[in-house]
Amino acid sequence: NDPRAHVYADATWLGQASQETFAVSNAFEEIRVVSSAIATWGVPAVRVPATRTDTLFVDAQFPYAYRLEATPYKASVYLQQGDGRAELGMTPVLLSRDEPLSGTLQFVREGFATVELTPGSDFWNRHQAVMQPLEATAQGAPEVRLDVETQRRRWIDYSALAVAAVGGALAVHYKSEADKRFDLYAETGDPALRPRIERLDNQSAIALGAMQTGIGIFALRLVFGN
Repeated sequence: NDPRAHVYADATWLGQASQETFAVSNAFEEIRVVSSAIATWGVPAVRVPATRTDTLFVDAQFPYAYRLEATPYKASVYLQQGDGRAELGMTPVLLSRDEPLSGTLQFVREGFATVELTPGSDFWNRHQAVMQPLEATAQGAPEVRLDVETQRRRWIDYSALAVAAVGGALAVHYKSEADKRFDLYAETGDPALRPRIERLDNQSAIALGAMQTGIGIFALRLVFGN
């Protein structure tokens, strides 16, 4: 199911799977077919040991791999298909399927707006949902006050851009720190790291909300300001 997959006899590259037929000596130990998504992990190679027959048939069917992540950490992920809804787990989620996912991915976490994404159909798919705090969303709306009959107040523009810049920088910083601690948690299993990871993820989400609020205010000023 991957015509561009790479075919090897031991360590010798023979060509792409679309060639279909390969002539090799009988000295090899293994035929290995590697997905064209070679730069990613999660898609295992198809391995077939050598036989001493004249012809060896290899049926290389690769699974579809998915990594589902969310900011903040620890969101529940569901797959909505028609009227049915299946829970896939809590982020980060790693999945392997014989067929690509269909439907809509839903990322749900208490206190945050639900995010919906369409799953990819490549052999390796990574989806990351950036979830907005409901409180930050509710507080952001009253801050935008527009009066098309007044003169433009440039300090509002400057303030909005400053908030966006600082919020973006903090969001990246907090997310980076959370990822480092999650990698350490995955390696050590230390439960003491989890509260810190969750706190950093929440701080990242709030900073991201502030950034988007600043950008939104500036955009509205451009549209409606005098």
